[in-house]
Formats: sequence, C-alpha cells, structure tokens
Amino acid sequence: MSVTVTDVMTFVSQADEDTLDQLVLAIEQRREVVKAIAAAALKEGDVVEIHSIKPAYFKGMRGRIVTIETIRRTRCARVALDNLYDRSTVRAKKRQNPTDEPLTLDGIPLVCLRKTGD
Repeated sequence: MSVTVTDVMTFVSQADEDTLDQLVLAIEQRREVVKAIAAAALKEGDVVEIHSIKPAYFKGMRGRIVTIETIRRTRCARVALDNLYDRSTVRAKKRQNPTDEPLTLDGIPLVCLRKTGD
C-alpha cells in the first residue's frame, strides 16, 4: 500500500502537539539527508546556484565549481561566478564592464549549492 500526500495531510490535520513535534524533527532530519546526498553528487565543473547561505546576498548567484576541498571537516567549493557580479562592492551588483576573469567565492559549503540544469 502506498501513502499519498493526501493521506499525510489528513494524518497531520488530526495529529496532537507531540506527534507534530516528532514530524517536524523527522522532516528537518530528512531535509539534511537530502541536502547531503545532493552535495555528495556535486563535482568540479558542475554549474550551481547558491542557496541557504548567509550573507543572504549570495543567494541566487550562479557559477561553476572550480575546486572542492575539505575545510574544518566541511566539504566546500570554490565557485567561479557568472560574469554578473562586481568585486568592488559588498553587495552583488551587476558589473558595468565585465572582465574576462570571473569573480570567485571560496569556502562555499556544498550543502549550500544546488546543481542547475545548465
């Protein structure tokens, strides 16, 4: 027997507070596992988008993974961004005169990267 989303929603609508707390914990743990699986599949050369990171202005930036290394037990990437960002500002603003050399960000945790279809 397969459980449908409707079955889950019905169960949630009838759950007590303790059960809801258990569900929240289970969902958070599952999200971490899904992120870890996706991060493990990333490799040098993949085109990625940055998400779930602080500072927030990095969110949505796209680029290509140049290298992957371990920093303090965390798998991290150096990402060469698309030529849309200006290194002269703290904020990510569009470049007026893009150069041939892309801006790179070092130490981006792989779990903060999402592979794009490009």
